[in-house]
Amino acid sequence: MNLRAPTMLDHAFILECYEQWPVTETQGPITPYEVKLWIDRWMNRTDEVCLIAEIPAKVGLVTWRQNLFVAVIDNIVIHPGVQGRGYGKRLMVALQERLVGAGVVVAEFDAIPGRVADMVVAGRFERLGEGIGKSGLPIVKGRVMADTEI
Repeated sequence: MNLRAPTMLDHAFILECYEQWPVTETQGPITPYEVKLWIDRWMNRTDEVCLIAEIPAKVGLVTWRQNLFVAVIDNIVIHPGVQGRGYGKRLMVALQERLVGAGVVVAEFDAIPGRVADMVVAGRFERLGEGIGKSGLPIVKGRVMADTEI
């Protein structure tokens, strides 16, 4: 799986990915204006990092924040047209490989909805495939020390 930085050409794709994103009391629907702002921030590296996943066509995206050896994964979003094909698992594996290469020793999930995130938070790491949880980076909900057992 190829992970690459977003460009303004990805604007429509990112909007489509968030099409089914749940609306909450504090977060309404994702708007085209917000996506333009996100892409601008991501391109200028002023905030969280976003990468578009391609196999070879675009299938989803991941956003996270990194502070030295700890990464906080904010969103893993698979395009509605290709959900249920294992792309979320493959995206997690590709992200972990990238984070390990950057020196990250523990990844934390922020409170995000979605099947992959729910499985990670519930502790069902082994069901997510090679490179997830126990076989990759420790992935937990909540801040932990790098040597914390999962």
